[in-house]
Amino acid sequence: MCRDDVGDNLYADSIVTIARKMHECNECTRTIHPGEPFRKDFVVWDRGSAGSFLTCEHCSVLLEWLGVNCDGWIFGEVVDDIHEHSKDYKRLDLARLVVGARRGWEKFNPRGFAGMAVPKMPRKVP
Repeated sequence: MCRDDVGDNLYADSIVTIARKMHECNECTRTIHPGEPFRKDFVVWDRGSAGSFLTCEHCSVLLEWLGVNCDGWIFGEVVDDIHEHSKDYKRLDLARLVVGARRGWEKFNPRGFAGMAVPKMPRKVP
């Protein structure tokens, strides 16, 4: 159930910074606009490859949850992993996070679409 690629690395560095230009979140593909905080990870795996990953503030909550409950994650597969957990544990709070991520963290209102608030960290799996 838990997918973990972050634990199999030789080096990892993570910072939270403010966007100065537009970026795309590697998890939900939402545009990170200038002025928004985002997480930037640089990882070198034990097999010799390296990668840099940008994660919006919303999807960072998903990373944190997987870090607490699974001791890691695979970049680019976080939403699918949360979806599996929501089905396995029958957790509606996790399912809502999946829907939010798949909608690019936007909700519909009568005037069009509006951004969703950054979600709170779901409770830990017992």
